[in-house]
Amino acid sequence: MFRLRLLSAFLFPVTVFAQTPATRAVWVQQISGEPDPYAAGSTFRLMARELPGPPRVLLAGPGNFSRPLLSADGATVYYTDRHAAAGESGTAYAPEIFSVPFAGGEPRKLGTGMAVAVWKGSDGDYIYALNSLQTSRRPALTGEILVRFQPGNPDEREIMWAESPLGADNFQLSRDGTRAAGLFPWPQAGLANMDTRTFAPLAQGSFPGLAPDDSFALTVLDGDRRRLRVFVPGVEPGWDLLPAQSLPQQAGEINHLRWSNDPLHLAFSGPPAKGDAPDVYLATLRPDLREIVSAAPLSDDPAPDYFPDVWIAGGRDRTTTLTQHPVIAEKPVTAKWPVSPDALQFSWENASSPGAAGLFTLHGNATPGRDGSLNVSAGWAEATAASLAGIAPACAASGSVTMEALITERRTHDPCSVRLLSLRTADGRDALSLYRVDRTLIVRILTGSDAASAIVERHTLTMLSIEDDRPFSVFVTVHAGRLQLYLDGQPMKEIVLEKPGLAAWTGLTLTVGDPLPYGTPWTGQVERIAFYSRALAAAEITDAWLATQNILTTRTRPTRNKIKARLLEMPALPDDATLAASPRWLLASSWEAEQIFLGSIKQNQRLTLLQWAVLDGKKIALPIMQPGQSIELPAESLDDHPELRDIKTHNAITTGEAPVFFDTTPPGRHPLPFPP
Repeated sequence: MFRLRLLSAFLFPVTVFAQTPATRAVWVQQISGEPDPYAAGSTFRLMARELPGPPRVLLAGPGNFSRPLLSADGATVYYTDRHAAAGESGTAYAPEIFSVPFAGGEPRKLGTGMAVAVWKGSDGDYIYALNSLQTSRRPALTGEILVRFQPGNPDEREIMWAESPLGADNFQLSRDGTRAAGLFPWPQAGLANMDTRTFAPLAQGSFPGLAPDDSFALTVLDGDRRRLRVFVPGVEPGWDLLPAQSLPQQAGEINHLRWSNDPLHLAFSGPPAKGDAPDVYLATLRPDLREIVSAAPLSDDPAPDYFPDVWIAGGRDRTTTLTQHPVIAEKPVTAKWPVSPDALQFSWENASSPGAAGLFTLHGNATPGRDGSLNVSAGWAEATAASLAGIAPACAASGSVTMEALITERRTHDPCSVRLLSLRTADGRDALSLYRVDRTLIVRILTGSDAASAIVERHTLTMLSIEDDRPFSVFVTVHAGRLQLYLDGQPMKEIVLEKPGLAAWTGLTLTVGDPLPYGTPWTGQVERIAFYSRALAAAEITDAWLATQNILTTRTRPTRNKIKARLLEMPALPDDATLAASPRWLLASSWEAEQIFLGSIKQNQRLTLLQWAVLDGKKIALPIMQPGQSIELPAESLDDHPELRDIKTHNAITTGEAPVFFDTTPPGRHPLPFPP
């Protein structure tokens, strides 16, 4: 992790700019509407600046402008008017592309679509554009078909990408045009080969950018919009930059990041230098891209500014010190999961695995979790009897077992006693169960050489320091009267059991979560569950952890918000006959954020909140309150919860389009509203 130096650019921006080549910048500035550049009713003006001169209005608007782009010579600005309109099914778009001289003048219409990139070919500029934008309830723009055309002949369009939906928020090409960074679609950021029409995902995030030389260096903003991850796919595993730490107001997220035409400069919007509204900035990077050496504001007024693009004279002739046209190494073969089929009796990765969705039945208030896991914070899940048929006789015969699981916790307060994962016999004894007791991991295991003398042993495995949303991998192996614990592939503890053998293991059931927890409710989710009727070797556990680690590196943690929110509207649920169509329903309600304790939600911002209303085929308790009352609740963007996309949602709110968030309060655990 590199710490960024705060230079004098903020005190003397004109001096800094005066030392750089001729530089032109464009961006959109909000005139009216909600404090969200994606809101359907928001309007903008188009701004321009030639440094070291001051900003000026290029087009007064108002328009629903988005992502202006400078031509390869810096003389022309291409921009899109989205013509967004809110409707019952979400925000619909009728985008149109225009050009206007940077010096000012009358706009010229270039046809329908949204411009996403400008690329200089041997025969002139090409505009890359999405032919249309999908109607969406999320604050993100997606299209189906990417085309390109020359500004002088906008009706002659060549299809460049139709293999998958493509995010319009950022799409950038290498200098030679063979590679592109983008969202294919959100949240999968990565590198596309435009020659072979293939895509290699690298991370989940936003605003991916590609250095405008031929190093194929790619940047992605992490889920919290504070960490900028840099990759050279197939060559360099990557490093992190923290752009906001080079700004005078270091708290807050950055957005709308985009490389200029110069590989040593990029632009972004971020925390305001003054006042409350976002500003746009120009950052200078070290030639190896491993540090931001300075950043300076481009805008200087209190209005919100978004979507900057920058052109620098001579930028096309410069390169980073990274290898140009690197030879992409073959991706090393990662061990598959499960690590071995030998003596594998049960395996469940997540709900997206083939056939896995039918292996568990959710009970109580258990819900689908992020990344396809089982969220058993307020319920439990039971595996089908057929999936467990081989475990008991195989383990009883071998006297050995390995249990594997990936567990993700959110902070739980003492006292707490909960069974996280359990194999139990028909008479209710723990055959092999993992417990969380306060901050300690406990195992209970049924041992003995015959059923008559079998006993349930209880052993303390380890203390765990709980880090919110940090998954930990657990392996428990039993063989020859010894039990071993591995965490994240590392051996942690070995225990000599009182009795060897697993002869009493008969008629087993598998439960994730606890129907009868004690104390403070536990909050977390479980995935990657496997049982073997043998003890995996240490090398196999290392391989299994590497396979798990490989999927974890592509995940981003959700951006967490904790707010005090006032209820505006909570529609009634539909009738029981309608609800019978699905065992799980979400309810959409309308709220206003009154106070922000954590996160990036704006005060007084209107939100659409999704909350669980029906689980396991039964209605569950929603917050007990009336419009005008307020409660504290945690909320995360719906973008961070793709597992909810296929859940039936009752959305009958009448207060209009607003950013959609998911209330992550475990079902049935909402606090009482504040007194009036």
